[in-house]
Amino acid sequence: MQKLWVGQDTVKFLISFLLAMAVVTLAGCGAGGGGAGTTGVSGVSAGGSTQTITGIAATGSPLASATITIKDSSSPIAKTATGTTATDGSFSVPVTGMTPPFMLVATKTGQLNLYSILPAMSMTTTNSQNVDITPITTLVMYELNGGNDPASMYNSGSFSSVTAANVVQKEALVRGKLPATSGVNATFDMMYGQFAATGASDLTGYDSALDVIGKITSMTSSNVVLTPAVGSATTYTPATSGTSGTVVSGITLTAGAASITADGTTSTAIRD
Repeated sequence: MQKLWVGQDTVKFLISFLLAMAVVTLAGCGAGGGGAGTTGVSGVSAGGSTQTITGIAATGSPLASATITIKDSSSPIAKTATGTTATDGSFSVPVTGMTPPFMLVATKTGQLNLYSILPAMSMTTTNSQNVDITPITTLVMYELNGGNDPASMYNSGSFSSVTAANVVQKEALVRGKLPATSGVNATFDMMYGQFAATGASDLTGYDSALDVIGKITSMTSSNVVLTPAVGSATTYTPATSGTSGTVVSGITLTAGAASITADGTTSTAIRD
């Protein structure tokens, strides 16, 4: 048998090469040991968990082909994720690797933006959270922003300090100011409850309430005007406007909802 002679330099090279390969292998194992919630290049957390926000965007009718943008509370630069609603207004947007609280905005040409929020979400386990985006959720955001357009809260990132308790409080406030004719179910969660924006198929009564309330057609620091497809417009005033009465074109209303005519325009005003 012929013997293969290997020089000393060759042996040193082989040993060095094997040691380098061992270091690379160990380094690769270390990277895979990161904690849950860290983001990999694939958009799946290193721990293997994924998080998704789903929901319905509607104004009585489904808000089809609308852009849904979700902004997180990462600092110093916030992250965003986007999706598009289906014909029934439904959407599903992955938020893996992002940081709650999340603020959502639905945009569609020819309509004012609609807003909602998700204050908390587990980012270490695989889960999906339902968030509605409607004129009612936008009124809640309006109240959370001190009676101002939620756009300023979205742009500044101030929503990052909003808690679940804050949302519950403002939802209750808005619920109490909606007209009795809206027919909102007293126990239905208007921010996170699941419903269908397709009329008869919705058993919660929320879709019918949205039909009565209508679309947001104007928003200022003084009030929000909602206009239904059928019936009179509704003027909603924020809690920050005071409790002595809601003034519409010089007419002061007492508690409750009442139909009025001011400057030739018929509307309904709502207050605490």
